Amino acid sequence: MAKVHVQIENPLPGCEAETNMNRARRFVRSGRAVFTGPTSIRFVRALAQAGLGEQVRERQQRALTGGVYDRLAGNYYEHARRLPLLHPEKMLVKA
Repeated sequence: MAKVHVQIENPLPGCEAETNMNRARRFVRSGRAVFTGPTSIRFVRALAQAGLGEQVRERQQRALTGGVYDRLAGNYYEHARRLPLLHPEKMLVKA
């Protein structure tokens, strides 16, 4: 059986614009979305979804910039957590 792709009319920023039918049905059952056609849905709480989109962007930014410092020793690099690194492997402590 082939997967049925469902288009999302107002996707979250940074997220996919389509999903599968099972997940779309779960969104509708939970009250987060409504079907607008046989293979399209629309999220109902656009403002709340926009807030979630902002959280997603913030998490992605933290992962890109500050996540590499979590593996470094001590708090010596605490002041530089938000700076991006080109070669974080060169800063790792060799034990």
